Amino acid sequence: MKKLLLKIKNIILYLLFPRTCFNCGIDLPLNEQGFLCKDCLKKLKKPGPMICQRCGITLKDGGAHCFNCRGTKAKHFKCSLIRSALDFNEPSRALIHGLKYEKYTNIAKFFAPLMHKTLLENPEMLEAEYFVPVPIHKKRLKKRGFNQAEVLARELSILTNIPVLPALTRIKNTKSQTKLTKKERAENIKEAFVDEGFLINSNEFNGMKNTDAKKAITEKAEKEGFGEFKTQFRLRDWLISRQRYWGAPIPVVYCDKCGIQPVKEEDLPVLLPEDVDFSVTGKSPITTSKTFQDAVCPVCG
Repeated sequence: MKKLLLKIKNIILYLLFPRTCFNCGIDLPLNEQGFLCKDCLKKLKKPGPMICQRCGITLKDGGAHCFNCRGTKAKHFKCSLIRSALDFNEPSRALIHGLKYEKYTNIAKFFAPLMHKTLLENPEMLEAEYFVPVPIHKKRLKKRGFNQAEVLARELSILTNIPVLPALTRIKNTKSQTKLTKKERAENIKEAFVDEGFLINSNEFNGMKNTDAKKAITEKAEKEGFGEFKTQFRLRDWLISRQRYWGAPIPVVYCDKCGIQPVKEEDLPVLLPEDVDFSVTGKSPITTSKTFQDAVCPVCG
């Protein structure tokens, strides 16, 4: 009896509030649980079959990389691998807008398996320790009530067992990117995340500037005995380069008896000799200097 009443209830609700396709708007069948009609669902496609090995964009003419990822241009990218679960077309756009602007957060459950499949096809991405969702500004979060990136990350986390870490804070309330040109988009998000930053998800250090937190965390580590303040110096490799005509400026004497010996400190710096004949060809002019060739060994004299 309960099942019959529930079925009647669902039919009445369907007649009053029929579910429609997010893309084309036609009524969906009564028992259809998806968000798109069959025709629009078929239009959802993943990038490919040939894609750029860096950014994942579909390549029309083959090759390993698109024009923007080729050669020295690739240095502008701050990440090594980008992948998309779907091409951005009318049906996928309709679903994204439904999630972001119409607050149909259950669309994330539709996207998550597609994203998970993409991760399985790129196993190096599954080596990630966390999913870090792109944050939205606090004003927009208050207005919308949720961050769509975080909703997607949490659904994907269920499928992968990779935890979600909201580690970023947006300091600039940017405009919507939807109607901006490529140049305007780049300018719009410029320095949106650039700042000294504040700690989040860090217990008693929440809200502290990262520059202040360094000292506070180290003080706690020193107090509890698992760390200490330490100044670490880094030795850098010396740069040895040619200097004029006498080669690399290394002050040593080559002695037949004692071998290679460093010049004594009191004899530094070693100056260029003046008795050099620059008219010679086929060899270094330094070989014509008798005072430079007949040097005194600092050991045996």
